Amino acid sequence: MSMHAKITAKNLSKSFGTKKVLDNISFSVEKGESFVIMGGSGTGKSVLIKSIIGLIKPDMGSTVLIDGHDITYLPIDKRGELINKCGVLFQGGALFDSLRVWENICFTMLQQSRIDKKQARDLALKKLQLIGLDELALDLYPAELSGGMVKRVALARAIAGDPEIIFFDEPTAGLDPIMSGVISELIKSCSKQLGATTITITHDMNCASRIADKAALIHKGNFIWYGEGSKISDSGNEFVEQFVHGKPEGPITN
Repeated sequence: MSMHAKITAKNLSKSFGTKKVLDNISFSVEKGESFVIMGGSGTGKSVLIKSIIGLIKPDMGSTVLIDGHDITYLPIDKRGELINKCGVLFQGGALFDSLRVWENICFTMLQQSRIDKKQARDLALKKLQLIGLDELALDLYPAELSGGMVKRVALARAIAGDPEIIFFDEPTAGLDPIMSGVISELIKSCSKQLGATTITITHDMNCASRIADKAALIHKGNFIWYGEGSKISDSGNEFVEQFVHGKPEGPITN
């Protein structure tokens, strides 16, 4: 474990009743690094991210450090400063239907009265330009956006406050391969521009290999492979091989 890690998890475990979803996971992510967690449905990827953000309380004995500070059991009302350091792109975009694009992008800052409406529109436009949209999108409602545009707006919202840490939850789910590639490249360029530390969970191999500095494969609540992002398609690990190539036969399904 690095002394200068931005995010560190030690012995992270979570059970729901008798079902152990996370089983003693440990890792650290350096400042500015992109860490990708790969895994199929129901492997614990989302629970892992929610345990780090604090939406789920991990089991006793688990430790989560941000910038070296232990935040594992910090109550949600004490997480204000931490939450303002973080951006999240939720699976499916999770935009508010009744709000226009600019209100969605600056939602948190408007809620906290950190900016007024004029500043919010200006900031939203800046963020939209970063992700390849223009001011025509500002006043649209989510129902008027295509799937790819929803993801772009959700990305603009995730980076609106220039966060130090960004969590991406299945950022390319439901997109065609070309749009998936476009969104992956945008995630990469926006994160680098901000110098943000990112954790992405995905089962999209194309996305994982494009954005990962480091990567891990989660299976049955544990990392069964951890390595360089460049090694995803050449890991020498039979679990990763099966996952990357989508083979029906192999250790994951046996």
